[in-house]
Amino acid sequence: MAAKENLLVDTNIIIDYLGRREPFYADARLLLLAGKVGEFRLWISSSQVTDTLYILSEGGKKSLMPSVLQRMDKVLSFVRVCAATEEDVHELMHTLWSDPEDALLHQIACRIQASAIITRNQQDFAKSVIPVYDCARFFEAYALQHGISYAEVEF
Repeated sequence: MAAKENLLVDTNIIIDYLGRREPFYADARLLLLAGKVGEFRLWISSSQVTDTLYILSEGGKKSLMPSVLQRMDKVLSFVRVCAATEEDVHELMHTLWSDPEDALLHQIACRIQASAIITRNQQDFAKSVIPVYDCARFFEAYALQHGISYAEVEF
């Protein structure tokens, strides 16, 4: 059996899923469900965890935090977390990327040997050496490459 593909998932996809943001929710949900059932290994960085918690709790509102923590905990039961290393940070300091957060995510994607970065902001990763897709384009490319279509998956 072939090894599962590693996918680095950008923060916007996690927020689309947890926040049920339309019109992006269905695509994000399909990706996360595919990860949950083991079709892919989904990864985020440790900094994305705190960013997501902060955004979904509207800046850390105590009244929202318990619900946000509970939803994030469920995601972390099947999404792997990779912390940035000192080497990743040093690489970031010498990059020509305009956004340090995206450069750091790219470094992590390279370290986990991601086969793709999944984001709605592909332009943020224009310098990536790893393919970058939104959820829908990822599933289209995967179907072409592997002959497996997720188009008919109902949930």
